[in-house]
Amino acid sequence: MDGRASSWQTSDMQGTPIGITPSLAPIAGSLSGIHLGSIVSWFFFGLVFLIWALSTLAAIYHWLRYSYRSFMTLPMLILHAFVSYSLLMYTWSSMAG
Repeated sequence: MDGRASSWQTSDMQGTPIGITPSLAPIAGSLSGIHLGSIVSWFFFGLVFLIWALSTLAAIYHWLRYSYRSFMTLPMLILHAFVSYSLLMYTWSSMAG
């Protein structure tokens, strides 16, 4: 070794700590403002959204397939979409702030 510290070493030959290498500085700077709580909340938001989307698709399929031309099918689909969208936007607005 020629006396220079590699990028994976934490200190040089004299024991003084080496900072983040220049190639990793932009990544470390962008991650410093992210909190674990926001990551967890966005993860659960995405999980709930995925479950909602799948159950909505299943409900729409069954309503259209087995409703036997009921006059209530289309109004209930529209109501479901409106209420779901309202709740989604309410949740999303509280997470953004």
